[in-house]
Amino acid sequence: MPSLCGLGRRWAASGLSGPQETCSDGHVTRASLACRLATALLLLVCCARATSGSLKVEVPLRKLTVHLNDNVTIPCNFSGFARLDLRVMGFRWYLKDPVSKSKITVLELFGNNKIIPRTGAEVSPERLLRGDASLQLPAVQLGDAGEYWCEVVDTPAMEDDSVSLEVLAAPTSRVFVEQTTGTGNDMYLVCQSFGFYPEAINITWEKRTHNVSQDQRISTDICTDPIIVNEDGTFNITSYLKLSASLEDTYSCVVDHISLNTSQRLNWTLFVRKAEIQYIRILLAFIGLILIMIFCFVWIRYYCKKSPAVILKKEAQNYNI
Repeated sequence: MPSLCGLGRRWAASGLSGPQETCSDGHVTRASLACRLATALLLLVCCARATSGSLKVEVPLRKLTVHLNDNVTIPCNFSGFARLDLRVMGFRWYLKDPVSKSKITVLELFGNNKIIPRTGAEVSPERLLRGDASLQLPAVQLGDAGEYWCEVVDTPAMEDDSVSLEVLAAPTSRVFVEQTTGTGNDMYLVCQSFGFYPEAINITWEKRTHNVSQDQRISTDICTDPIIVNEDGTFNITSYLKLSASLEDTYSCVVDHISLNTSQRLNWTLFVRKAEIQYIRILLAFIGLILIMIFCFVWIRYYCKKSPAVILKKEAQNYNI
């Protein structure tokens, strides 16, 4: 049996005023007038329900932060629909351009029709049946960052909600020793960080000596190159520390970036310098031993020439001659 709302829509669409009873003189009876008023009231109530915003779309997060190349699911829930029929409902995810404010479609579903400009984007049909229109994006890139809008259409109602997606890239860092050639022949400790995003980063140097247990911040003899932009939009940076260390000093390059939960700390102990000092010690000891042997040899030769026995023997030889 058709509902009163359905009848009301068909009557309104056809231009009819509903069932009427007329007298022989052509006038409308009180009963027919009451019916017309009841029909109009039902039509208004039905249309009001359809357009009163009973459909509700909600993104539970205002901001979502992910790392470069991660897979991400952007949540979106909808409720308040009269009847969940995916054949007549529409779903669209779009990214709003921060400059032009234009809507860039990421995924659009309507019945069996699908438009997926962003490769790999997906909304699960099984989840849709549970009121879940979450967007799945594989291998997120820096260009995927922005304000995402989840839009659900249950004709004639349409509701949407938004979430901001932030993409971070953590730096990969290393530290090594580099020696310059030419005048001075200086030695530097080099700290490099690759592939980080956004651009803001902080690199500091610390030092720990063998007789001091706490790290000491270094503020001199430091040089940092300008930040380099990579083809994928990430950044690189290199910092140099000129070395003037004593034996067993340990240096640390400390990297701080918004993508890191804790600071990256890369330590370097000057084992090469320690080996050089040990080699010098051995060489000096060897040279000292040789000098002692030469001194002993010279002293023995000189003593033998001056001894009485040698003198008497020499006189006896002269006498015999």
